[in-house]
Amino acid sequence: MRWESNRPPEPAGQRVAVSHVAPADRDLAFDADAGEIRLPVTVHFTDGTTEEAVLSLGSGRAELLAIQVEQAIARRAKARRAMPE
Repeated sequence: MRWESNRPPEPAGQRVAVSHVAPADRDLAFDADAGEIRLPVTVHFTDGTTEEAVLSLGSGRAELLAIQVEQAIARRAKARRAMPE
C-alpha cells in the first residue's frame, strides 16, 4: 500500500496527527500502467481538517482486502439475523 499526499509538512513541533481515514465518495479505479487499484480516501486530522488522498493497492493486497471485506459483510449479516426483532 502507498499513500500519496499533497499536504505540506507542518513546522517542527506542530505536527497534526491523523485521527482516521475513510473511503471518499468516489469510485476506485484500476491503474493498468502501475498494476494497482487506486482508492480515493479522505484523511481526517485531529485538528478537524481533512485532505483528499489516494490509497494505492497492489494486486495481492487488493485481493486480500476483497476477501476480508467479504468476510466482514458475512459476519455482519449473521449478527443481524441473530438479533431478535
